[in-house]
Amino acid sequence: MKNIKLILAFTFLTLIWGCSDGDRIVDQVFDETTSGGILRTLSTNNGTFDFNDPSIGWSVTLEAQDEQNGDLLQAVNVYAGLYRNTALVGTEEFVKEVPASAFTEGKNGLPVGDVIATLTEVANSLGLSPSDYSSTDEFRIRLEYVMTNGQTWSRSDGAGTVLTSSYFKSPYLYTVPFFCSLENASIFNGDYTVTTDSWEDYTAGDVVPVVYDADNGEYTFHILATNNPYLVNADSAYMIVTIDPSDGSVDVTANEDFDYGGDFVVTVTGEGTVATCTGNINLRIDFGPSYTDNAFRLTKN
Repeated sequence: MKNIKLILAFTFLTLIWGCSDGDRIVDQVFDETTSGGILRTLSTNNGTFDFNDPSIGWSVTLEAQDEQNGDLLQAVNVYAGLYRNTALVGTEEFVKEVPASAFTEGKNGLPVGDVIATLTEVANSLGLSPSDYSSTDEFRIRLEYVMTNGQTWSRSDGAGTVLTSSYFKSPYLYTVPFFCSLENASIFNGDYTVTTDSWEDYTAGDVVPVVYDADNGEYTFHILATNNPYLVNADSAYMIVTIDPSDGSVDVTANEDFDYGGDFVVTVTGEGTVATCTGNINLRIDFGPSYTDNAFRLTKN
C-alpha cells in the first residue's frame, strides 16, 4: 500500500513540476470547484490557550487566495467549539469576523493577515465560564472564507488536496489545547493512539509507543517506529521531539533516515505543538524535501 502511494505521489509531483509554476495547481483546483477560497497557513504564531491568562490569543498568519488573487475576500469568520475527550460539548458558535481590511498585500501579491482569538473571546461566544472547562479540554477553531459574491468556503467544502497538501496548507480547522507549565517532558511517556496520519503509515486507532528518558534531554521525547508496518528499520528508527517549554511548540528530527525499502529512504523533520496539560501530540511531518507538512496527531492512552 505504501509503495503504491509513493509511486502515485511521485507521478503527481512530476506533473506539477512540469508546469510553469504553482499557480497551475491553483487553477486546477478552482476549475474543479465552485470558485473556492483558500486560507493558506503561513505560520502558527501561538497554538495554545493559557488557562490562567485568558487574554493570551491563539494566532495564525494566513494568506488568502481565490480565482481573483484574493480580491474576492470580504472577511474571515471565526467559529469555535469546546471538545472533551475528542467529543464536542454543546455546539460550535460564531466568535468574530476578521475583515479583509485587516489583510495587507504579501510577497506573493495575495492578502496576508493574522487571525487571533483569545480564550476570553472564545469562552464568551460559547457562553462558558472558567468552571465550565478544564485544562484537559481543548477548543477547535474553524475558519470560513467569506467572499464578496456571497459565497462562503470552509472545511466541509474543501477537497483533501486543499486541506492537507503541503502547497495549500488550508485546513480551516485548528485544535487549540491548553498550555500548562512543564518541569520536564515526562508526561509524554506511554502508549498513544493515532487519530490522524495523512502520510498513511498508520490508520486511526493504531498504537504508537512514545518514550521519555531524562538522559535524552529534559524536554525531549521519542516517538518509536516499532509498530510502523512499512519501515525496513522500524526497530531502530524513531522521531526526536524537542519541546519549547515556554509555549508547547516542538521541533521534530529523527535519529536516522526512515527506510521504506526499494531505495526509498527519507530524512524526517517537522514541527507542531503538544498539549502540555494532557500529553496529546499534534505534528506536521516532512518526509524528505518533496513530501511535506503531513498531519500526524496522537492522543495519549
